[in-house]
Amino acid sequence: MSTPLLIFGDAPDQHSGLSRILRDLCLITSTLPEFRVGSFGRGALGSSRFPWPQYSFNDQGDQWGEHKLQKCWRDFTQGAGTDKGQILTVWDASRLLWFTGLQSVGDPELDVFLGANRTFRKWGYFMVDGTGPDGLTLPTESRVIMQSYDRVVVASEWAAQVARRSGVDCEWIPHPIDGDKFKWHNSTIFCRHDARERLEVADQIVAGCVMTNQARKDWPTAFATAALLAKIYKSRFLFWVHTDSPAFTPGSYWNLHALAADYNLPPECLRITLTGTYTDSMMAAFYNACDATILCSGGEGFGYPIAESMACGCPCITQDWAAGAELTHEEWRVPVHAFKLETSHNVLRAVHSPYIWAKKLEEAIEMGLVEGDEWRREIAQGIEHLHMKKLKSVWKRWLVEGLR
Repeated sequence: MSTPLLIFGDAPDQHSGLSRILRDLCLITSTLPEFRVGSFGRGALGSSRFPWPQYSFNDQGDQWGEHKLQKCWRDFTQGAGTDKGQILTVWDASRLLWFTGLQSVGDPELDVFLGANRTFRKWGYFMVDGTGPDGLTLPTESRVIMQSYDRVVVASEWAAQVARRSGVDCEWIPHPIDGDKFKWHNSTIFCRHDARERLEVADQIVAGCVMTNQARKDWPTAFATAALLAKIYKSRFLFWVHTDSPAFTPGSYWNLHALAADYNLPPECLRITLTGTYTDSMMAAFYNACDATILCSGGEGFGYPIAESMACGCPCITQDWAAGAELTHEEWRVPVHAFKLETSHNVLRAVHSPYIWAKKLEEAIEMGLVEGDEWRREIAQGIEHLHMKKLKSVWKRWLVEGLR
């Protein structure tokens, strides 16, 4: 009999990185006869495209699904013919204090459901993107939450070291990218020149930045860096920004148009595209067209845009801090200018100096202009270990081993 595995996080048909991770894990697990997989997702109604049972909730009065999880689990396990199984969370630990059972949410029935006699084992895949104030271990809240789990896996070796120093027993597995879509396009498909012609950037120096519009993403540094490059390359320079919202909407944080104006980035040097309107194939074309990309944030738990950019043969500049630094070459890592303690969860975040970012970005652009296509091909080959075809078997092994 297949054992129930409910994967819990952002809904699989949303556009966040966590949504993609949940969706990919559901797709991987649905091929394993050992499991009956379902998803419990925040922010959507479900999609007929996915071949597994889907449950959903919104964040109005039930921010993290705490009041719907029990009902969802009962319905899901009835379909499997057993109330025993696993719930795998794909979320930041800071969202899951209630899930530990250590903090009551005012629902006695839920307290029993999450208590010592629960009918499920707790598995967690955590995107650790920062430490506590000491710079070495997890913040206390995250440590307590992760220690309450039966099984923990994190997305990077850096995160595993931080978790283990905090007394959390864990493994680490990076998340795969779609290597069939995000790849260096050689002459048998279409070359970089074709991508640049198609996107009408043939004669320009193009720097890309793919980030969501949230507080953790350092958009001010990104725009300050772009403005410095615009002074160097003048009208030849184009800053391609891809995000979920360019200005203030529910859930967003920065006004990107205002940042461009405040940092004096000329309007003709900026192009903004939006998540949801571009397919993965279109994104891959943009990455191929870029001379270099940047991803500057307070800390990354994995860093999809870093891996996808490099898979397309495009160097990515990122900070020398947290998980994202593992993906890129040492010469493209920017030393952190300072640190600050951020949010009520006491997470240490990186603070950046745009002048250093601009220098690194210019160096990567100039190297690409000199080295050419073979250099880009080598960049793409250096990230092949993250392709879905190679990591799928690693994930399958981890999932099945959890039943032993």
